[in-house]
Amino acid sequence: MTTRTAKCRAAPARAQRAPANRSRRATAAATPLAASIATAASPVPVVAIGDVHGCAELLERELEKHQGSGAELILLGDLIDRAPQPDGDRLVLERIRALQQHPDSWGLAGVTVLRGNHEQMLLDALAEAIPGPATECWECNGGDPNLLPFARKHIEWFATLPFTAIRGSYLFVHAGVRPGIPLKEQRDEDLIWIRNPFLSRPHGLPYTVVHGHTITRNHQIDRRPQRINLDTGAFRSGTLSSITLPIAQPALCGPGALRSAC
Repeated sequence: MTTRTAKCRAAPARAQRAPANRSRRATAAATPLAASIATAASPVPVVAIGDVHGCAELLERELEKHQGSGAELILLGDLIDRAPQPDGDRLVLERIRALQQHPDSWGLAGVTVLRGNHEQMLLDALAEAIPGPATECWECNGGDPNLLPFARKHIEWFATLPFTAIRGSYLFVHAGVRPGIPLKEQRDEDLIWIRNPFLSRPHGLPYTVVHGHTITRNHQIDRRPQRINLDTGAFRSGTLSSITLPIAQPALCGPGALRSAC
């Protein structure tokens, strides 16, 4: 994936009422989605978990709720940055990677991790031979330089995180989609950065979009007819949210699908 790095401003997490325009930050390449869609024919319940942001203790409490459930967990991106506890980013990543490798040890069907804008900013920083604008951008958005040695060892994992996952009639994505654009023509940048116009008008896709990225104003799940926002500002509010969704119709197998479903 090619990336571009723009002059960066600090991007504090914002409540759901966000302005339509914002300055560009370091982002994924603006290329068609195509191969970044993870799909599965999944008869198991799906549990979506909102932005973790290094909240290792909150994550552990959330995981305990689903132990032995046989569900697939889908994390909506932004596992890292702004961690309220020391070494929280590394603890979160180690926990999730271990669950991905051995989901059955926790009584789960599988674990899918989507790419968020913070994972992308970290990848942009790792791509620099010497620290430069992308590294500065990541750090000013809550990145912890102490995470870099760990991230370098697992750069392939970060680089293969999908941008979306489809389970039945639900589309899981970090930030949202650009209204009026077919899914396979969506730009990666929008999938991990968009706020408006996604938040302010119908998106037009035949899915309920499950997303995070924009903190809800009351730190509670915001459930609407066409979308569900699970970002309840864990690092700020102490509330990490999830939702269990019934999967009424199968989807095709593809990259990122459950092995047992294909």
